Amino acid sequence: MKTALKIICCCNRALGLMLWPAISCDSLISQIQVFQTQSADRVVAVEEGGGYFPVICKLKDGEILAAVRGGGPHKFSWGKARVDLVRSVDGGQTWSQPVTVADDPGRDELNPALGQLSDGTVVLAFWSYKGTMDFESHDALKALRGKLVFLESQFYTRRSKDGGRSWDDPILFQPPTKLGSVHGKIVEIDKAALMTYYSFDPESRNGAVYLLRSRDGGKSWGDPTLLAQDYNETALAVLPNGRLAAALRSAHGQSVSVCFSDDGGRTWTAPKGVTNDNEHPGDLVVLPDNRLVLTYGERNRPFGVRSLISPDGGKTWDRKNTVVLAWDAPNRDCGYPSSVALDDGRILTMYYQVNDLETAPKSAQARAVIWKPPILK
Repeated sequence: MKTALKIICCCNRALGLMLWPAISCDSLISQIQVFQTQSADRVVAVEEGGGYFPVICKLKDGEILAAVRGGGPHKFSWGKARVDLVRSVDGGQTWSQPVTVADDPGRDELNPALGQLSDGTVVLAFWSYKGTMDFESHDALKALRGKLVFLESQFYTRRSKDGGRSWDDPILFQPPTKLGSVHGKIVEIDKAALMTYYSFDPESRNGAVYLLRSRDGGKSWGDPTLLAQDYNETALAVLPNGRLAAALRSAHGQSVSVCFSDDGGRTWTAPKGVTNDNEHPGDLVVLPDNRLVLTYGERNRPFGVRSLISPDGGKTWDRKNTVVLAWDAPNRDCGYPSSVALDDGRILTMYYQVNDLETAPKSAQARAVIWKPPILK
């Protein structure tokens, strides 16, 4: 079975992406005839040493800006992690070299949130901390959990008026809790910038998601609204009718649910599950034809990135025709896709993968796939 699966993936890799029915690996061979394929462009956006947790933004001039974590591995870098920017001027086909925008010696800057406001201001937010580490193994780390100490946990925002080429000085802001992180795309609605923040408890792994608001162009953030309990990394999108959609990662089971707000994020519907366990986190993008696309990391074999398409603004999702964007990641340290709709009707999705866990972060890459969302009957 393992050999057959490898052959299937290798044969289809040149075709770009697959429309994969919702089936298990055990039944994969018997149902291979129902696969569909279509072409896609694939590029490496960050060659090595970073590219973790990308957040991309299509600017008003058509350029694509992406914020990524560099310098340190997935967890607990202890002073090595930084925030980098990469840029594409040709719809994601080629990318600039990373430019560092947050790197305070002795601290970790990580988990960027990014967006452009209606006046052209690009806003970047990130978590900064200085931590202590008094253990020598991963098992010891798991045993400590709640005893893990984060010192001087702080949160900053930066603003740019020239498409992210130069930046104002970092501005400190206070989120609802000390331990947590900002996440994903920054959006704008009703003259307010919106960003998600999640809290977490290292011991129980429980947490909550909040919506933060800025009414001064990203200089200050506050006015929090509790979005949901027992969820964490959450992506936002504004639908054509002004409705807010959110894709939330569950704290238990690690799946993606969606919920909605019709009053600017003040109240939300109950989250409704969309993906299976270990399929997370999610990102949302609205297409010109008003379809809603969810991209998410696949932490079940074969590891990579997948997508679901909703024809009705997120009310229903076509799980029978899952779009498999990447299926060749060598381990679970991968995913975290972020997507934008391009002017030609295609989608640019950026994600990361670690090619060798023993040499991370040097072996980490940010990759991009440029693909056309299928219209399925």
